[in-house]
Amino acid sequence: MGTSPVGNRPFDINSTSPLRTPILSFTSIDKSFKMGGGGKVPYPKHVWSPAGGWYAQPANWRGNTLIAGVVMAGIVAVTWKFSSEREQWAHRPEPGQWYASRHWSKQLKQWDAEDRENSTKSE
Repeated sequence: MGTSPVGNRPFDINSTSPLRTPILSFTSIDKSFKMGGGGKVPYPKHVWSPAGGWYAQPANWRGNTLIAGVVMAGIVAVTWKFSSEREQWAHRPEPGQWYASRHWSKQLKQWDAEDRENSTKSE
């Protein structure tokens, strides 16, 4: 309770008198605004997908990840082998130059063996 600006009459801050009508009331704000974006989005409960569906945290995620990794490594290995068997060089690389494919290219291995034979014969 306080005193009114017009005289010394007591007034209630929550009264509806035109002299002291509150501009904002926090209780009215709480009731008029709902924060948080509403409820959870409806979705099918039984959804299968490689990632596990909506909001999924499957118990066997480690095993699934391991299987996916092994499959991807197998695909890379087969592709690597296919590519290395068919790799062809248009010309011999410079002597002493290092190329990563010297370790797996049949043609470069053959040329390196020939170069070693020629260097031992010339000595």
